[in-house]
Order: sequence, then C-alpha cells, then structure tokens
Amino acid sequence: MDKTLVLFEFKDEIESFILQNSINRLMDEDVCVLALHPEARAYLKKKGILHFDTTQFFNRESHQNLLLKSNEIINWIRQLFTIRDDFGAKEGYSNTFIFCLRSFLHHILWLTEVLENACSKLNVKKIISCQRDNSIITEPFLFTKEGYVFEIGAKIAKKLNIGFESFPGGKVNQNMFLKKLTNLVKEISTFSIYQLKYRFLIFWVRNKKIILTTSRSYNLGRVLDKLKHTFSNVYVVYLNNKQGTYFQKLLATVVSCEVVLLPTILTQKKWKGFNGKLNDFVKMLEVSQDSIEFFTYKGVSFKGLILNKIIKDIIPAVRETYIQSVYLKSFIKKYRPALIISQMARGLNYNLGELATLYKIPSLLISHGSHVPPENDYERIEWKEHGFGLINTHYQYVALQSPWAKAYIDSIPIASKQIITGPLLYADTVRNKNKEIRLKENAFLAHKDKIILLHADTPRLRGSFRFYVYQTVDEYIESLNALIRAVEKAKDFYLMIRVRPNYYLTKEDLTEVLIESDCYSIHTEGNFVDYLSMADMLISYSSTTIEEALQNRVPVLLFDRDGKYCHIKSAQLLEPSVKPEINSCYYVRNEDVLKWALQWLKEHHFSKEVPNSLWDMHVFSDTEKQSLPDYFGSCFTN
Repeated sequence: MDKTLVLFEFKDEIESFILQNSINRLMDEDVCVLALHPEARAYLKKKGILHFDTTQFFNRESHQNLLLKSNEIINWIRQLFTIRDDFGAKEGYSNTFIFCLRSFLHHILWLTEVLENACSKLNVKKIISCQRDNSIITEPFLFTKEGYVFEIGAKIAKKLNIGFESFPGGKVNQNMFLKKLTNLVKEISTFSIYQLKYRFLIFWVRNKKIILTTSRSYNLGRVLDKLKHTFSNVYVVYLNNKQGTYFQKLLATVVSCEVVLLPTILTQKKWKGFNGKLNDFVKMLEVSQDSIEFFTYKGVSFKGLILNKIIKDIIPAVRETYIQSVYLKSFIKKYRPALIISQMARGLNYNLGELATLYKIPSLLISHGSHVPPENDYERIEWKEHGFGLINTHYQYVALQSPWAKAYIDSIPIASKQIITGPLLYADTVRNKNKEIRLKENAFLAHKDKIILLHADTPRLRGSFRFYVYQTVDEYIESLNALIRAVEKAKDFYLMIRVRPNYYLTKEDLTEVLIESDCYSIHTEGNFVDYLSMADMLISYSSTTIEEALQNRVPVLLFDRDGKYCHIKSAQLLEPSVKPEINSCYYVRNEDVLKWALQWLKEHHFSKEVPNSLWDMHVFSDTEKQSLPDYFGSCFTN
C-alpha cells in the first residue's frame, strides 16, 4: 500500500499539524510518522501516536557512506581554505571554518540518508513536512530550533517524483531590533572592561609569572591550582568563564582580575583586509563547478543550503575569531605569559597555540577527550578530525594521559612534543571506602547487594554529529532500552544512567522514551566522579568516561548493538561461542547475547579475584610519568 510519510523534528511541529488538520490524520493506516528528534518521539508517545524513529533508516552502512562523503568534501575544502592573517596565524581560522561546516554538513547528510531510506523502505508516495522559519538564525552551529527537514524533504520528493506537502510552523516571535541592541550592549561592555583590564592588570601581576589559559572547565582548574600551590609567584589569567549567562560572565570579569574576556568589535579598517580574503573564498566556492558535485549526495544537491550557512553564519564566526585574535596578540605581546595551557584547540583556542609559537612562549595542550588508535579507514577519518581540535595542533607540548593516547599518536603522528603525565583532567575517585558506605552517602543503600552498573555515553545529534565512532541519539536510546531489558532479566544488577542533559536530549524526554522499570534510575545532578566511585562497572560505547573508569581500575563493558565499533581494541569479546577470560575491559557486539554476558560477568568477573595487572595496559607506571610542576618549573623560577 502506498504510504504518506509525515516528518516531525520538534514538538511545536506536531502541535501545528494537529491544529491545522487533526490528530486522527496521524492515526490513518496509510500514514507513517517519522520522529527525527527525541523531543518529537517523547511527545508522540504521550499522544499515543505510533511512529518510527531513525534507527530503522540509519545503519552501519549509513555511518560508513556518510563518513566517506564527508571526508571527500572536507579534504577538498581544506585545500581551498588557505587564509592567513596579517601576523601569521592560519590554522585556527581553517579549524574554525571546517569544524562549523562539518557539523552542519553532517546534519544535512544525515537528513538526506534517513529520509531517502525511509521513502524507499516504506514505499512512500507523498511527504508532509513543516516549513520552519530559519531567517533569524545567526549561529555558526545548528541552532536549537533550526530545521532543514522541509528543504531536504522537498528535494527528495522531487528526485523520487512523489508528492510533497508542507504546513507552516509557529511564528517566531523575536524582536530583531532588541536582539541587535542587546548584542551591541554586550560588545561595548566587553570592550570597555577589556580595555581597563589591558591597561591596569599590570598592577596585579607585578613580579608574578602569568599562566594564560582558556577556562577552568573539564577539570583544568585542578591542574592550575596545583601549579599555583607549587609556585607562589604564579598568576592565572582566564580567557573565559563558562559559568552562567553572558551577563554573569561579564560580572565575573568585573569582580575578578583573573578573567579577561576578549572583545568582538574592531574598526572596519583593521579587519577589512581579512574580511576581503573571506569574501574571495566564498566567491570561489560559489563559482566552482566542482562544488556542484561535492555538495550532492544520492542525487540530492545541497549546495545552496551550504553556501547560505557559510555566508550568513560561519563566515561571521571566523571573522570574530580574527577580531579576538587581534586583541589576544596584543595581550600576549604586552604581558608575555610564562606558560599557555588549554584543554582544547578550536578557533581562538587554536590561535592561542599559534600565537604562543610566534612569541616563543611554551604552550601545553591537555586534551579533555579520549584518543585511541584507529582500526580501519572509517575510524581513522573521524578520530583524525576529532584530533585536530584536541591533540593534533600547533601547541608546542601535548600531555599524554594514557597509553591509549600514546598509541593514537603512534598511528596518527603529531608535531607537538609529548609529555607523559598520566591522568590530569580525568575523574579521580577515592575508592578506599567500602561499597556500602559509598552507596549510603549517595542514597543508594537499597541496592547494596546488587552489582551497580553505571552507563555514561556521549550521543550525537544535529550540530555535533560524528559518524561511526559515536552513536546517534536514537541509537543511544535503543542501546539503553536493550540494556534495561537485559538487566531486568539478569537480576542482581542495578543500572545508574548518567546523562548530561542538553537541548536535544532532556531528562524528561529521555525518561519518556525509555522502558519503564525499577531496575534503573536517571541522573543529571552531581559530578561524574561521584557515580564512578559507586559503580562496580562502567558501560559505554565511546566516551572519555571509558578511560576515566580504567584509570580508576573500574572495569568497563563496551556495548554496540550493531557490532561496528569497539573503543578499546584489547577488550575481551563476550559471546557464548568464545571462551572469555577475565579482563579489565569487555565488548558485547549484539543485544542477543547481552543477558548472557551479564550473567557471565556475575559468575566470573564479580565472583573471582581480578588481578591488578589487568589494568597495566591502560595506565602509565609512576616511573614513566613526569610532573608538570617539575617539567615547567624553569618557566616560574627564571
């Protein structure tokens, strides 16, 4: 039977459709409803409307195909984008441009793949989609309510020669004048405060050695505090304070001399030359005949969408990076930091490393991510791109926190000098208390006789897609449901789900789409280390939490329903067809054996003595590690 495919990305689209039609239209047997976002899944479920999620239309082959297509486009773009500023920095701008473009590109490719496959598998003869208003969007990444389902749906309908119907979404009520005025006030306030800091900071840092850094996030504050404790003459200056709203950050810069926010306004005369280079690059893309082929997938051309995003949102972000770099250059030239430290290298933070080299200032990158050697071409593509913002940069030094990071750079060489430090940013648990006390302290005493499983992962959706080595959000949800089913059957286990809520996956929506059961609970509050200290085992797909657990000698179970990716290559496969041995890390590649795997772990790993030597491959020995205060001591004593 021919089907009509109704596409929903957000709750407001469902409400608009029902208001303009009726809920009964979504109940017709010839109508298929596809939810493209957890928010839509949760709302449809509450309304009792049967629907598909994207897992049926996005599989292992989809991950592979989109990675290859993305790699083809990005390699071409990287050759073309060769813009250098007037003081020699280059890679930070390319890094900003490609990171923003790649995120948007992946969303468009994902939409095309999902909708094309849905039409094919469901025998669709008509598509219905909401037309959203994206006119007010000015973000380099995919904005919270920014949507392109209408545009891609229309293109696929035309390609397949099937019907297409749209319905209007809700009106976007935003006072653009007020928004521009607010932004202007922010810019002027930041500029004014910066000028005061630039001129008078000298009175606070006199006879001090400055460490210039990005922020205290991702546990970097812990590293900085240790340096301050070791050297009494250290003064730390932060380029960002990520706590609270913009005006709370601004207030923090007023009351704290340590925080220096860089302005984003500059006279046109000073950025005119750089802006001209950006405009020339865009024109080159517009007239390029190659761009037509590159920006086409499965017969669907998205060149117009890409160019619009580049011109309207991404180019302004690159320009802003340049403007902030001008101020950063002046600040570094005047105050000559003794050491520059960052936990990431994107945009301005990348330029921070380049400028350090320009002024011969030692710079150290301590990655907040997990880095493992790639096993195949797909892993190599994604982990290499991932590394450009976290470990493979222009910083002079890079801290290696685990042997897996060392194995990564042995496979994908980097220019930075390596310092084996052991874990600096990873969670650090204190496991000298018995389990009952730890559970009691965190109100989980009722589960003291059970094996505590902690699930922590990093699903990707919309503006942050990374194919193959990360799960999509729908894959993440289905993996959790599979785990809940297995835990219910296996007994003797309790599952704690640690979630970092965000706009595309709230705790409320996740609660709605997961199976109801008393064998698990969802947690967003507190620190990850609190939950890791209670866990008997961590379960994940691909996350820094995996290495954090192994560094703390907490065993790990890697679970991938599709069997495509195993984050730790030495993990012991758990299947009835093999004879597993006790290990520090395990891998399950099929939901069908998950219950068996949990039972095996109960009877073997959790019932026998686990040798400490099993963690040696994940942890640097004390004799291998170097202390940062010792290594950089001369920066503060000369």
